[in-house]
Amino acid sequence: PRTADPLGNRRYWPIYEDAEKLDFMIGVHATVRGPHYFAVDMFDQFIEVHTLSHAFAQMMHCTSLMFRGVVEQFPKLRVAFLENRVAWVTYWMDYLDAKWDKRRADAPLLKRKPSAYMTGGNFFYSAEPEEKALPHVLERIGEDLIVFATDYPHSGSAFTADLLDRHDISDGAKKKILHDNGIRLFGWN
Repeated sequence: PRTADPLGNRRYWPIYEDAEKLDFMIGVHATVRGPHYFAVDMFDQFIEVHTLSHAFAQMMHCTSLMFRGVVEQFPKLRVAFLENRVAWVTYWMDYLDAKWDKRRADAPLLKRKPSAYMTGGNFFYSAEPEEKALPHVLERIGEDLIVFATDYPHSGSAFTADLLDRHDISDGAKKKILHDNGIRLFGWN
C-alpha cells in the first residue's frame, strides 16, 4: 500500500472484518515518515522526528478510523493505540467531537460523537507509568481502556514497579492497567 493510506481507508476493511470474525485486536504502532506526512521529513534530528511521529500518527489514524466509519462498521473490532503515551486521548476526543458537531455531513457513517466511540470499550490506549496526566485521563475515560506500555527491551523501558509505586492512582486502576485491560484487549477472557 501507499505510505499515505490512513487506516480508515476501505482497502483495510477486509482486515478489520477478519479481525472481528477471529476476535483479534488491531494494534496501531505508527510513525509518520515519507513525503505524504505533514512536515516530519523536514526535521533532520532524530529527537524531533521521534517526538512528533508517534503523536501525529496516532491522532491521524484515530481520526481516519473514526470519520471514515470503521468504528461504526465494525462494532466488535478492538484497536489499541500504542507507544504514544495517553494524555493525547482526552484532548483528541474533545477535538474530534467539536469537528463532528460542525461537520457531521462529512462523516455520514457515524451515529454518535467520536468521544462515545473512543470511550465505548473498543479503543485501548497505552500509558507510560510515569505520565503526569494519567490520573486525569483515568478520570475522564475510566479505568477500563488503558493498558501498560513497557516498550521493553528498548532503552528507557518501564516496569510494573514504576506504576505500582504511584500514590495518585488507585490499586484497582493499577490492576486493570497491568492485567485486566490487556486480557480484554487481546480477547483472552
